[in-house]
Amino acid sequence: LTPVCLFIYIKQKKGVVALSQNICHFIPFHKDYNSIHTINFVLETEPQSHDSLKTETVYKMHYVCSGHGLLHTTGKIMPLKEGDIFFTFPASPFRLESKENFTYMYISFIGSRGNMIMEKLKVSQKNFVFHNAQRIHEIWKEGLAVHPNLSDLMSEALLLYTFAYLGENQLPSKTD
Repeated sequence: LTPVCLFIYIKQKKGVVALSQNICHFIPFHKDYNSIHTINFVLETEPQSHDSLKTETVYKMHYVCSGHGLLHTTGKIMPLKEGDIFFTFPASPFRLESKENFTYMYISFIGSRGNMIMEKLKVSQKNFVFHNAQRIHEIWKEGLAVHPNLSDLMSEALLLYTFAYLGENQLPSKTD
């Protein structure tokens, strides 16, 4: 275990999940191109302030844990607040700007199943910020505290759970 992972693992065993520093779990790669492959599961607690947009080669599903920030994309600035879920896309420039106490988690991923799910849920570069998802905060927080040998299972499970959560919130109520 790395020192950070060991710290979190010990805290979890004592019944406390303390998220006061950056955490990054790298996930082992598996070759199944019809699935979702999670790359890492990260907690960002340091202020974000970059002058230029950046591009990446992976999708990222982010969850805003606390505070406020801004997501800058080409031609758009989207306000972010606690409880928001937002996506960034491969080869699509963006930058994050911290405002008040901005902390967030993200799971980066690739794979055709991820593309199919996002298409089904109409997650796109025009529809990429979802509000009022506070319900998932605790499960994501607990997910970061899982033993590193299980981080691949946990990150994929959280990704799929959150997709299902977003989908459930898009469907008409069961009484309609």
